[in-house]
Amino acid sequence: MFCAACGEETPAERCAECNEPALLDGRYRLLEVIGHGASGTTWYAADQDGKTWAIKEMALRRATSVKARELIEREAKVLGELDHPAIPKLRETLFSGRGKNRAIYLVQERISGTTLEEERRQKRYSIDEVVAIADELLFILAYLHELSPAVIHRDVKPANIMRRDDGTLALIDFGSVRDALKDSVGGGSTVAG
Repeated sequence: MFCAACGEETPAERCAECNEPALLDGRYRLLEVIGHGASGTTWYAADQDGKTWAIKEMALRRATSVKARELIEREAKVLGELDHPAIPKLRETLFSGRGKNRAIYLVQERISGTTLEEERRQKRYSIDEVVAIADELLFILAYLHELSPAVIHRDVKPANIMRRDDGTLALIDFGSVRDALKDSVGGGSTVAG
């Protein structure tokens, strides 16, 4: 387990390194890092009932500008509004830590499986498999684009598409998400992809 206060590995619920409670919000054990991105670190975590979660940690010290903080808040807001079986559900948003360790945490449904990036290292896709992937992904994107205002993912790539254990696809990592109406009116200028 890793301490939610200082990030150091610790065997107990009170951190051996900083002596702070190691559980995030007194409920979540951060078990291992499952991904790093431009906007943060994603943890494999478990709650007190043993249910597993993907928790995205975004250090507020990295949000040195108003724009960076706005992107973090936008991701949380948009994820909270989405309801599709192929998009991880947001359970809650938490703020935790002190000083340079202050962060926002997005507690999300954990998708069990492998990314298409990992999968393609192991196999070569046939044309029929590529068409099936594109077809399934288009249904997810159609859902996002038909919302009012439309939601633009802006970072669709094999590393952000998970193949669940049952074979279905899920779209993950909404860190570059864009609310089309807000940005078209406000002149959004974030470049991603």
